[in-house]
Amino acid sequence: MESKRRGGGVSLNCRELVSTAQWLICRVVLDPTMKEDRFRNIKHAEYELLDALLADPRIREVIHDRLRRGVPPRDEVARARANKALENISAVVRGMRDNRVKNLPDHHIDSEANR
Repeated sequence: MESKRRGGGVSLNCRELVSTAQWLICRVVLDPTMKEDRFRNIKHAEYELLDALLADPRIREVIHDRLRRGVPPRDEVARARANKALENISAVVRGMRDNRVKNLPDHHIDSEANR
C-alpha cells in the first residue's frame, strides 16, 4: 500500500486515485524519493551536460585558453579560424541540447510545457 502522511496527518493512498494525473501529482508531492533535480531519463541527463558545456564559465575559460594558444599574436587568419570553429562547435552543441528539450520533465524550467 502506497499510503503517505502529509501535514496534519491526512493519509492519502496514491493507488486509489483514479486519474493518471492525480497519481503523478501524488507521487511527486508525497514521495520523498521523487526529487525535482533527479534525472528522469538519459536524454534529460544529456541535456544537462550539454547545457553545462554551453553555460559553465569554467568550461568556457578552458575553451578560450585553448583557442588563444592556437592563435599567434597578430595572426588574423588564425583568429578568424578559431572564432569560426567556436561558432561551429557552439551551434552543434546548442542543436544537440535543443533536440533534447522534448524529453525534459514538465517541472524543468526549460521544458516545452513551460514555453
